[in-house]
Amino acid sequence: MKIAKTTIDGIKSYKDKYWAIGLHGDTLQPDVFLTFFKSRKLPFAFFVQSSVKNVSLGKYSAYEQNITTLNKYIENIISEESEKCKLKIVELEDYKKNNRPIGLNGNNEKPDEFIDFFAERDLPFAFYVRNVKGVSPQGDYSAYDKNIATLNNYIKELKAENLL
Repeated sequence: MKIAKTTIDGIKSYKDKYWAIGLHGDTLQPDVFLTFFKSRKLPFAFFVQSSVKNVSLGKYSAYEQNITTLNKYIENIISEESEKCKLKIVELEDYKKNNRPIGLNGNNEKPDEFIDFFAERDLPFAFYVRNVKGVSPQGDYSAYDKNIATLNNYIKELKAENLL
């Protein structure tokens, strides 16, 4: 999401300077904007006015088209992340109701899916492990609520970031 916002800032800067987007004006080689969009399978609008290569491609409105595309992309990321977090909260509530361990799998003493989920988002995780062979008890019952609060705060932060 941060990279998308940085890309929006870059497009705005290029717009202010009337610089080409999609292809370098001097070389007609793909630029960072085109690479960013295509690596995410997003539609891209070109704008190249190159006197060096005698090329005129696209319209001035391409800047705004691409910014709009990125804003929708960011909104989709936030929506998808929010839904994933809400589902994980429901799962944590179920684990809490059944007093199941979180952090380590009770069957094989390996990190569980909660660890992966929190790690992918660089979020702190509170363990609650009891009666897993070979592992000392970790954390306490409040870990469920701590992790749920972490996910709720993450959702709020995502939504707040998009308002900036």
